[in-house]
Amino acid sequence: IYDTFDECIKKRIEPLYFDEVGLLELEGKGFDCLVKTLISSGLDLVLVVRNEFLEGFLKRYQVKEFLIVS
Repeated sequence: IYDTFDECIKKRIEPLYFDEVGLLELEGKGFDCLVKTLISSGLDLVLVVRNEFLEGFLKRYQVKEFLIVS
């Protein structure tokens, strides 16, 4: 999965989709490193985050610009 996303980032393919950023990532586990890489890429992303984790997600990854679709 890392290689696939790295290739998409290099080719500037967007939007990129990731389902889902959850508790493991918010604890610095799971795909936390990948989520940080995706966000820092500056590409348009579609990330799935449960309502209960949204505040923690925004704080942890310092996301400033976002659109919530439910």
